[in-house]
Amino acid sequence: MNLIVFVPIAIGFVVNLLVYVLYKIFLENRFNSIINEIIKLETKLYSLASEKRRTRKQKLKKDELQALYSTFRWLSFLQTSTLMASYFVGFLIVASYFNDLQLAFPLEVPVLTNSNGLIYGGSVLLYILSFFIFVPLGLRRPKLF
Repeated sequence: MNLIVFVPIAIGFVVNLLVYVLYKIFLENRFNSIINEIIKLETKLYSLASEKRRTRKQKLKKDELQALYSTFRWLSFLQTSTLMASYFVGFLIVASYFNDLQLAFPLEVPVLTNSNGLIYGGSVLLYILSFFIFVPLGLRRPKLF
């Protein structure tokens, strides 16, 4: 089996690992602090005994909670868009440098193969599959609830 088969898989892994490392360095502490603030505000609001006082405090803290939720959504969007940008860069690398791929088994689909047994765009297909396999690594983030 050719070792060139593992190159698109390795590129997909490295791209997702890069996004995970960026998350660990820059975003993890911000996610955790936002979640802790949200939990602190929610528990403070729901620990009040009086229903009238609770609704009044909810009205006062509504904007602060919305801002925290908005920040959490923005950070999640930032992480996902970083993953998609790195996915596109990896896709361009695979599509431009690894044109065709010969697999170890014959493929009898005439649309995908030529007379030499090469798969048209096989490296791109492998990159896409490997990227979907490794996406949970790149999109790790704490759950809000």
